[in-house]
Amino acid sequence: MTARNSASYDIADISRDQGFAGATVHIHPTKWTTRRRNIIVRALRDGLSTAGYETSHFIERLTRAYGSTIANLSFDMIPLDAIRDDKREAILAYTAAWVRIKLSQTGEVKRWHCNNYLIREWMARVEAGEIIFSFPLPQIPRQERASFIKEYLKDDEYSIRTQLADKIEAGEELTIFVEAA
Repeated sequence: MTARNSASYDIADISRDQGFAGATVHIHPTKWTTRRRNIIVRALRDGLSTAGYETSHFIERLTRAYGSTIANLSFDMIPLDAIRDDKREAILAYTAAWVRIKLSQTGEVKRWHCNNYLIREWMARVEAGEIIFSFPLPQIPRQERASFIKEYLKDDEYSIRTQLADKIEAGEELTIFVEAA
């Protein structure tokens, strides 16, 4: 990852103001390395990011800014809105079964680890009947994870992600509005 642009520090200072409502950001994909552009375009076309943490986070934020979503394998949770409607119940049932099996193996799950915490909390929310917006990924090798989740992802023919990938390949400037939280 390249060094942070000094203007981003100025923007961060401005965004701390109470009156800050948002900012328009212009991104020039032509200034990216070929490798970065290929990683981002592949993720947009697949609907699945397997890049490093920072790049995957950038891809996820970019697709959300354009009104779409992407499954990010760098995080241990996948947003439910990235899953096809007809597969949501199946993925939640599979995940609940996997988590119950994992939780039954008390020795490993009792020790503190971020993933163990996530699955315990997720299961507690499911059992409490809360609305679930994401689900944990099974702890299987990375390549198998990608194959597993692709089966459930929304199709993206001629959608927002495809249009975004086409814009990046064409070298068009991307413009997004980032709203204050």
